[in-house]
Amino acid sequence: MRNSKWTTGMVRGVVAGLAALIATQFAATSAQANDVTNDITITGGTTYFGALHTDDLDFTDVFTFSVAGSVLSNMSLITIGSGANNIDFLSADLNGVALTLTPNGFLETGFLNDTNLTGPLVLTVRGKSGATGGVFASYSGTLNVAIIPEPSTALLMGLGIGGLALAARRVHA
Repeated sequence: MRNSKWTTGMVRGVVAGLAALIATQFAATSAQANDVTNDITITGGTTYFGALHTDDLDFTDVFTFSVAGSVLSNMSLITIGSGANNIDFLSADLNGVALTLTPNGFLETGFLNDTNLTGPLVLTVRGKSGATGGVFASYSGTLNVAIIPEPSTALLMGLGIGGLALAARRVHA
């Protein structure tokens, strides 16, 4: 009886220790510090991204979006905050094309209208975080893409549609 209580207590202690270790590791990997680098796969033509900053240093965050070939892209990003929650965007660009940024303040946004780009897409966001004393600052955004067919693909589609029209005309003639 004594051994089973000791074994049960030992197992509970090991499980609690493992749970604490897992929680610590999860907390360490889910809280992102400065200079975030993320690789994101685009699903369904739209993806979301963001960064959480834990200190008041300048940052450069890089997001790489896995998409191949020519795409029509547009995007937006936003931050809302003041004091320790504040993010000031200094610049942001997608494959070297600058986003239009609003002036620094409580609500800051950036956007890029429809632009033809070739993947992979790389978003670089530079800014300053106001985070201090355990208060975090963050921003997020959305990227939308539509695949642009290669010229040869468009030509083949056009020829196919023309062939169908010609065949339909012969059937009715």
